[in-house]
Parts: sequence; structure tokens; C-alpha cells
Amino acid sequence: MFPILARTRWFFIYSYTAVLTLGLLLSIGILYWKAQKSEQPIWLDGILFGLFGGIATGRIVFVAIEWGYYAERGDELGKIWQGGLNFHGVLLGAMLGIGIGAFIQKRPFFPSLNEFAPVIPLLFLAGWGACWLEGCAYGVETTLGFFSSNLPDHLGVFSVRYQTQLAGMIISSLLLLWGLFERNGRNLPFLLGISLFTHAMITQFRGDSAILINNIRLDIIIDIVLVLFCLILIQYSPVSDNKR
Repeated sequence: MFPILARTRWFFIYSYTAVLTLGLLLSIGILYWKAQKSEQPIWLDGILFGLFGGIATGRIVFVAIEWGYYAERGDELGKIWQGGLNFHGVLLGAMLGIGIGAFIQKRPFFPSLNEFAPVIPLLFLAGWGACWLEGCAYGVETTLGFFSSNLPDHLGVFSVRYQTQLAGMIISSLLLLWGLFERNGRNLPFLLGISLFTHAMITQFRGDSAILINNIRLDIIIDIVLVLFCLILIQYSPVSDNKR
């Protein structure tokens, strides 16, 4: 759609990078705002650990999946500003980073992780928005009807497709509003589980290439596994004493 937002004398401003950066900055702002009303405020180290873990793991998983491309283009391995982060890699890496930060800071893991719950839908929203501008995660071809439009694939070939990115942005926006004002102590498993479930439902209508297992997209399988994990967290994770 609009992979390059602007050009300067020295570099391009890629839409994918710009939208994700905006999402991260807004997330930090929301966490700071929520921390002012919390007895267990967000600590900067936790944000940095989660950010580093998410970007590093997301890039590693993406490169591993697309190794056929990067094996011949080693100079592009670190160029994340051109796009190329695996969604599940970012999610798991961020949670791992937050966990490591909590361990170093000698803080309980679940309450620490739960502090990041309000920004989960925002990061989903940023991801869908980045893909809408970049042209990734596009919909499968269909006939003209409800929630379909004449849209391009990653090569710029237009066809009538499901508006998967738009659907993801709308649902993520609604979940974001709920997450900002929800007061349940277990809101991270709820928000993450619902976000992953809706992501799996939308992904069924995506037309981009993916690894298939028995004709089922691998990313859908991972979504469902993580949803089940969230259900376990809802059942067994301790309720935060900090009610917003």
C-alpha cells in the first residue's frame, strides 16, 4: 500500500517501522500513565527488557522462517527497519524479557507481567496497522461482498480480497478501550487470550504465504496453543492486589 512514508536525503522512512515505533512510544506513555495510579509502578528496566527481548526474538524467528531469502542476503539480517518481525516471536520474546527483568529486580513474575496488560491490544493494533501500510498480512482472494475490497498483495497485484488488516485494527481498537479501563486483577490473560483468539480467526482469511501443517497455518496453531496457555493462567495465576 504505502511501504515508504517519506524520503530524506540520507534515508527512507518506512511505514512499517514508523507505525511500530509509534505503537511502542504510545505503549510506554500508557504504562507511565497507569503506573501513576499503581502501588506497584512499572519500572523502566522491565520495559527495556521486554522491548529488547521482543525485537531480538521476533527478528530471529522471522529470519529463521525466511532463511531461504536471507541466506543469500546476509547484509540484510539486521535491517529490521525495512520490516521483518515475527509476531509470535515478538510476543514470546517480550514476555521472556519481562520475566528476566522481574527476576533481576527480584519482583514476582505474574504481577510484573500483569502491569503490561493495557498495552497488549495497542501492540496488536500497531502490528495490523503496520501491515496495512506495508502490504503484509493481506487477505485471500474472494468475491466482492462484505468486508472485501480491491486490494494488493505483497507484490502489488490488485484483486478483490478480505480486508484482514482493517478487521484486525478494528477489533484491536475495541480491546484497547476495554483494556485501558478494565479493573480485573487477571486482565493480562484475558486481554492476551482474546487478542490471540481474534488474531487466529482473522488469520484464516489471510492470503499471504505461511508454513502449513495438515493444511492448517502454523501461526493459527500457535495462536490456539497460546490461547490455551492463557486459559491456564486465568485459572492458576494469582490475582493482583493492585486494582486500578
